Amino acid sequence: MDEYVSQAGGAVRLKLVHVKHAQPEAFLTRKEVELFPGLPEALEQTRHRASTDVYPQQFEALNPSPVVAVLKTEDISLLDKLIKTRRGKSLYDSAALVEVDGEKYLMAVEHHCG
Repeated sequence: MDEYVSQAGGAVRLKLVHVKHAQPEAFLTRKEVELFPGLPEALEQTRHRASTDVYPQQFEALNPSPVVAVLKTEDISLLDKLIKTRRGKSLYDSAALVEVDGEKYLMAVEHHCG
């Protein structure tokens, strides 16, 4: 993760998909999400623009394009630490299914290659 953040240039892109029927791996409160500028708005946008019943769908074309939130490297590091304490794995290892106030989101760090 440290190598990734050092190459990020001050910001990291976080891909988000809203998933209606999923088993979350970690839970965040609304207050926790509000600690990260831009994330609450991105989650709201995700519910409207990138929502699916299940993920991944059987056919790739049925999966919604994710909403992208751009977070400062310090903020993504704090978010990663918070999620890692709750699910035991870093966002840099794999995407996480996170529940916020009853809504479930798939969160994935976008690696530098896109």
